[in-house]
Amino acid sequence: AMIILSGNLGLIALALLLAGSEGWDAFISGFSEFISGALNPELNGVEYLQSAQSYISTHRWLNYLPLVAAKAAAWNLLPLSALNGGQIIMMLLSPGKVLKSLFHKYSGILLMVMLACWLFALFRWLYGH
Repeated sequence: AMIILSGNLGLIALALLLAGSEGWDAFISGFSEFISGALNPELNGVEYLQSAQSYISTHRWLNYLPLVAAKAAAWNLLPLSALNGGQIIMMLLSPGKVLKSLFHKYSGILLMVMLACWLFALFRWLYGH
């Protein structure tokens, strides 16, 4: 479990070291932003992308590097089988092969839907304004 989580812990440590509590807040808000952006890509997803563009255009890269690290750690800890959060759940489900198989199948589908929604938001943001 520590090996699976080590990359995420490094990203969180970077965010905390460079941004302090703002890095932690970015990590915590990352979970809800990824989910709400996928659930409503036309409104929330586009808004998050516009906000990120605005922040990046007004700050130096050293200011947004910890926020990107925090968001990447949050994304990777979502409970989807292809991500580290899902790998931890798969470890916990290891005795139950049926549950493990169902989790892997349906979280993979959910991940693809989530990525498709974010791609939609990205195209709306790129070509819609």
